[in-house]
Amino acid sequence: MNYTLHKSQYIIDNVDTLSKYVDDIMLVYGEQFSSNDANTDDIQRYRNTKQDSTSLYNEYNALLLLRNSKEWNTVFDELLSLIKDFYTGSSSSLYLKCWINYHNEKSVLNWHNHSSLFHGYMSIRPNNTITQFETVNIENQVGNIYIGPGGAKHRVLTVDKFDQPRITLAFDVNESLTDLNNPFIQVPILL
Repeated sequence: MNYTLHKSQYIIDNVDTLSKYVDDIMLVYGEQFSSNDANTDDIQRYRNTKQDSTSLYNEYNALLLLRNSKEWNTVFDELLSLIKDFYTGSSSSLYLKCWINYHNEKSVLNWHNHSSLFHGYMSIRPNNTITQFETVNIENQVGNIYIGPGGAKHRVLTVDKFDQPRITLAFDVNESLTDLNNPFIQVPILL
């Protein structure tokens, strides 16, 4: 499997600020990500939801939610550079869809793949988890940025219990708009 695994020193150095910003976003926008009673206290509300920020990935783009943060802006600039380096095609632009994976230890992702040109994720607060692909396991560590083929089946395995929600930002990249009904969730990347 052709993939790249980059270690972002910037994410490592700013993990507390980046995590807090995502926690705050989940508190502010959480009702849209949650099917639970909106009066439940803080982060606990999102720990056992039926709909969450991952299952609603086709409804928003985390890049647009987080871009107002100086720290997240820097992370996304780094990501865009890595995407451009990874891409070997001839298109003059790509389209990025990005969403927040915000899970407790019992709600991590099961086997799935993506129908995108390539897929990736950034580990912000991965806790003690592994992303298992059919051919390789990746130990999730703060600062990891994985980019690989969209069709690669994978899942997340919990190695140890954890108290705070696991935070990764996942993304799909395509050479054209894939959702014409909601084109605004796909941000263009000019090459």
